[in-house]
Amino acid sequence: MMHTYSVMDLREKMPKLVPPISLWIGIFGVIAFAINFYVTPEAFMRPWIVVATALTIFLMFLVAWFPRLAWLGCLVLYGYMMAQPEIGVPALILMTPIIGTVVAYRGYIVAAVVGTLFLWYVGSVDVFYGRYLPVDWLAFALSGLILCLPVAIGYSLYRSGWQQKQLKKQWDTDVKTRRETLGRILHDSVASSLTSLIMRLEAMSMQKSLDDETRQEMVDLAEQARLSMKEVRELLHTLSTDDSPRPHEPAPSVVAQVQLMAGALKEHGFTVKISGNISDLRLTADDLVVLQEVLRELSTNIVKYAEPASTVVINFADTSASVMLKISNVPSTGQHRTLLTSGMGIPALSQVMESMGGSLAIVSSLEQWTTELDIPRECGE
Repeated sequence: MMHTYSVMDLREKMPKLVPPISLWIGIFGVIAFAINFYVTPEAFMRPWIVVATALTIFLMFLVAWFPRLAWLGCLVLYGYMMAQPEIGVPALILMTPIIGTVVAYRGYIVAAVVGTLFLWYVGSVDVFYGRYLPVDWLAFALSGLILCLPVAIGYSLYRSGWQQKQLKKQWDTDVKTRRETLGRILHDSVASSLTSLIMRLEAMSMQKSLDDETRQEMVDLAEQARLSMKEVRELLHTLSTDDSPRPHEPAPSVVAQVQLMAGALKEHGFTVKISGNISDLRLTADDLVVLQEVLRELSTNIVKYAEPASTVVINFADTSASVMLKISNVPSTGQHRTLLTSGMGIPALSQVMESMGGSLAIVSSLEQWTTELDIPRECGE
């Protein structure tokens, strides 16, 4: 069976095919010596040149893990090649500054500079023949410039990486300081205010002059404030540690959300009738959260404005492109429960529904209030 790979599959497999960065110096050395062998194969006919080439390649692979050891071995090999002109292959000599660049990049600046000065001096004199000073000072200066350039490049790369680490360290310190400051502000303002609010509500709920309904409202408000206090404590804990914030629970499905809405309305004394069914309705996790907030606000509005103990009808109308969710209730003629609110009005709900590709419409009369939610079948895709 033949397998076909898409562009995405190739992109996923490419990192596995590319060698690690630590191997590229050695791979570069292998390529350089292969080119040198192709151009001048006669230079590699002597055994000592083959040995020196193999040692140089080995050191180029070794420098990624043991920079100073590889650098020391490279200096010894370079000095030996200078003492034995018959094995002084140019490719072997040119590879030495590359290893010095890696040593400087890894932060061993003193070792890189001292080794480079050694290379500069040994490559310009001939100690074995009693020549301790350079003959051509111009060539001596040019060779020094050529040898110092790779070390300068390595040091600049090291300096750049060091500065990035310092900036990251400073950034982490600033973030930690801001988190501590924000946590202290939250504790001193929000947490203290919520604690005071809970104590006052609990104290007021124990007054004998209050009727049962008002007392229950205060108990519920105190419980809500207590839950808010718990959320604030969890936020303070997240700010004071490096732990990741706890993941949010996924929002329930559309049917489950409607059932939860019906259950909440029944707890407030309403009779709920659900009719119709839906199929193949796919919503993303974000869209389910949006719908959950919309249904929560609609149920709050029903509790506030609907006739107490009346009937609420929830109907699903399945179409080819969307699902129409209709929620009907009888409006109340008495006093509204203004304490129940989440702060989202009908215009805000309409904008929220539009953000997920749907719509919200209100059909109202003196006898009935109907909210129509048009939910796209493939919302968010």
